[in-house]
Amino acid sequence: FVAILAVGFISFFMLYEKGLIRRTFISLIPNKYFEVSIGAIYKIESLLSNYLLGLLFQMVSIFTIASVGLSILGVKYAITIAVFAAVANLIPYAGPILGSVFGIVVGVTTGGIFEMNNSLFFLVIKIVSVFAVVQIIDNIVLQPLIFSKSVKAHPLEIFVIIFAGASLAGVVGMIAAIPAYTILRVVFVELYKGYSQYKIFQN
Repeated sequence: FVAILAVGFISFFMLYEKGLIRRTFISLIPNKYFEVSIGAIYKIESLLSNYLLGLLFQMVSIFTIASVGLSILGVKYAITIAVFAAVANLIPYAGPILGSVFGIVVGVTTGGIFEMNNSLFFLVIKIVSVFAVVQIIDNIVLQPLIFSKSVKAHPLEIFVIIFAGASLAGVVGMIAAIPAYTILRVVFVELYKGYSQYKIFQN
């Protein structure tokens, strides 16, 4: 609750000030580094915007597919399961597994079936089949579109970065790995380009 209040409070003032932090940061850049820094900031903003929009599209797509599929198959609390699956999918690779496990647990505990029989078996098959479709669409369409296209990185590169983030900071590291890597990569590339191409740095 405290975290939600803090995020809401900070977000409100950041939106209210309309780029105050960005303007303050830009005003601190020396003239010698201004052009290179502005180029880096613009690319970082563009890539991160594309990435966040891609994540939003991914969450909406997964929620839609899961809720419709589970509802058609008669699984109770389909909307609740779909919401959890969409949010859990923010965790790369592990998210879909968490979503499917949650769906099975909720489906079984609310289905009124308390013994091992064909009804329970078919209920689990229904839930697993929906999440299998979600996983296929996510792996083939959504993840390449979001991870590779939006941040301009190779899928293998993204895979290594995500697992490096998991090793360093667990689930939080997995979620923050791609944005953090995008920022560091753009800064490095732009600084290298500036130092190697602009004459002002060669004097």
